[in-house]
Amino acid sequence: MSSKDNLLVGLDIGARAIKVCELSSSKIGFNLTNLYDGKLDDISVENGTIIDFGEIVDAITKIRETVLIDNFSIAVALKGPSTILRRVYAYTEKPDELEEIFRWIADQYLPIDPEEYSLDYTILPKIDRYNHVSVLVTGAKKETIADFVSLLESSKVDLRMVEPESLSLIRLYRALNLPKVSSAIIHIGHIGSLMIFLRDGDFDFSKEISVGGAIIADELSDMFNISQDDAERYRHRPLGESNATEIVNALEEIYNDHFISHVEEACKLYEIRSGRNINAIYLSGGGATSYGLKEAIMSGFLVSVDFLDPWKLISYSEKYKSIVESDARYTFNVSIGLALYGLVY
Repeated sequence: MSSKDNLLVGLDIGARAIKVCELSSSKIGFNLTNLYDGKLDDISVENGTIIDFGEIVDAITKIRETVLIDNFSIAVALKGPSTILRRVYAYTEKPDELEEIFRWIADQYLPIDPEEYSLDYTILPKIDRYNHVSVLVTGAKKETIADFVSLLESSKVDLRMVEPESLSLIRLYRALNLPKVSSAIIHIGHIGSLMIFLRDGDFDFSKEISVGGAIIADELSDMFNISQDDAERYRHRPLGESNATEIVNALEEIYNDHFISHVEEACKLYEIRSGRNINAIYLSGGGATSYGLKEAIMSGFLVSVDFLDPWKLISYSEKYKSIVESDARYTFNVSIGLALYGLVY
């Protein structure tokens, strides 16, 4: 896809912000063409459901006028409980016949009414010795898709691709050429978080966690009787404060009370389900840079913990340096994964 017209702009509509990323490929990797963070006045999307249609349309329109992206062919991520991403197994000696039994698979393995969902599938590469084919089933509620299509049509953008946000993060994982071991991505959003479990680099299982960066900031705000802006500063950069030791201890307490237990529960569920132990964890999203969180998870799970860092493979100009090197540097991971569509398998 060397033609600019074939590249997609990644559009990630979050609870409090809309992130846009446009990339181009080069001989040594990828170049950042455009990056924009459109803050929203209030929570406009919650659990993948649009709450304030008008504000999002206005924000996307403003982004188009501000960023002046010539090619606004959009890839967008859906999130929340109305999306489906599931790895199932089908017994067949002829994978090309899977389409004939796909509806049966959906009825048997997915706890949904297939008539309410738009579903698709991909056959994963490995077939075991019993002729079990791994099938990755993706989908979303038809009404959710219709809402987002209507939203983007009103924003006058050209919607080309819709996928669960998990897939965009896995695409970024692949682009970074990370070890293909049993690993987990923890994407920490504003309201909630998403854990994605990978088997040999392919999706295996995911679980929503009802704890995000906002809870950490809210707890700090209550503990120290400070504003939300001050709480955000405490969350990311406590060492510059006169009461730094007190803040660091408070953060450790918040992580243990509100976050580590949820991660531990998800990991145990995965280990029981798959018979595999997690060997590595990668942090993503706006909450990834919360001070001491990486160390708290490493201490709690005794595995390798690192950041899902897209800036290891993307070149950027001085224009974007302040964003890329800020606390917000991992908030763009979903939009970057979307922009990699067609550039990375």
